[in-house]
Amino acid sequence: MRILNASPGFGTQLTEEEIKNFLCNSKLNIHIGTIDNKGDPNIHPTWYYFDATNNKLYIETYKESKKIENLNTRNTVYYCVDNQNPRTRELEARGK
Repeated sequence: MRILNASPGFGTQLTEEEIKNFLCNSKLNIHIGTIDNKGDPNIHPTWYYFDATNNKLYIETYKESKKIENLNTRNTVYYCVDNQNPRTRELEARGK
C-alpha cells in the first residue's frame, strides 16, 4: 500500500494500520471517480468491502455500469471515503 499525504499542512497523515482500520470499520459509501471517453468526470457513490488480509478493495457495481465502462477505457480511478466525524479525517486515493 502506498500512502500519500493529499493535504500537506492540514491534519495528520494516516499510517497504513490506521487506513486499514478506517476502511474495515467505516459505515459510509465510497465515492468512485472515473473519466469517460469524452474526458468528463463521473463520480458515483457505492458500497465497498475492504479485505485487510489481502489489501484489496471491492466495489459493488453492475458489469455494464458506467464505472466499469470508464475503467475499461482508462484504468485510473480516484476514490474517497468520508469520515463519520466531519472535519477529522477522510481517505482519498488514486489507483489502477
